[in-house]
Amino acid sequence: MERVIGFILVIVLIFGLIVFFLVKKSNKSFVWYVPTLILWLISIIFFIMAKFFALPMQDLGYLVMAMITGIASFLTLIVTLIISKFLKK
Repeated sequence: MERVIGFILVIVLIFGLIVFFLVKKSNKSFVWYVPTLILWLISIIFFIMAKFFALPMQDLGYLVMAMITGIASFLTLIVTLIISKFLKK
């Protein structure tokens, strides 16, 4: 369980840093949400792979990865909202 939480935190940290640098470089607010959208799309791709293209035990792994990237995309969205709120002040 600790590995999963650590994996989620590493993903959120990497994408959070990407969001931070995008906020510093770009004034367009849509660009800030690109990493969150990428993680969300990766989560959907993992779910589709688990549902339609996986072997019997591979589907479990793909579903776990879909859940991990889904949680990471949600946390990255929260980090993006917090960064954008603090930088607008």
